[in-house]
Amino acid sequence: MKGMEIKFTQDFLSKPLKIPNEGNKLFFNSWFNDARVSRDKLISEYTKPDHDFNSTNIQDVLKILNNMIWHTLLPRCRTFDDVTDTYLCIIYHLMTKTKLNLCFVILQYMIDSCLAVKQKVDGLP
Repeated sequence: MKGMEIKFTQDFLSKPLKIPNEGNKLFFNSWFNDARVSRDKLISEYTKPDHDFNSTNIQDVLKILNNMIWHTLLPRCRTFDDVTDTYLCIIYHLMTKTKLNLCFVILQYMIDSCLAVKQKVDGLP
């Protein structure tokens, strides 16, 4: 910003947001393997019977969590019909009560948003 360098770290985010800097640090392109979870199994568990997997057809509690994630934690400016693997990761951790490092998640999401070539405008946490 105007020639000033700002360094974002997990600790930098942790203190003002008052959230712990602990828990699983998963990269979203490989989190299924790291968490030893099958994407297909999660989708079949989270989707209403005989429906396609999207935000409209997931179970009601998961729909609320998904809305909270894309409105507050990781906002986005594209279609809200999809449940991304990133959101699926966060929902999985919430449902299983497994610690997830939100500082890491937010920082990775910010980096991915800034580096996305296709997406010209995106929301940041």
